[in-house]
Amino acid sequence: MNYSMDKNPESAEEALYQGLVMQLLPNQTKTEREELDDIISNLTAMLPVNTVNFLKFKATLKFLGIGDSDDS
Repeated sequence: MNYSMDKNPESAEEALYQGLVMQLLPNQTKTEREELDDIISNLTAMLPVNTVNFLKFKATLKFLGIGDSDDS
C-alpha cells in the first residue's frame, strides 16, 4: 500500500488529509507525533466541521486499504 504524500499540498484540505493519514502510521517518534498533532489541530480549526469529519473518514479508509486505489 502506498502512503507517499505530496510534499507541497495545494490546499488546507489536502494538507489535513495527508496529516491524518500520517497520524495513523505507527512509526513516528514522540516529537514527530507532537508536531503532526499541532499541524492537524491548526488545520482542523481552519476548516468546516463537515469537511474535517469527511477527511478523517477518508484517511481511515485509506489506512485500511479501502477505496482511493491508484491501481485502477
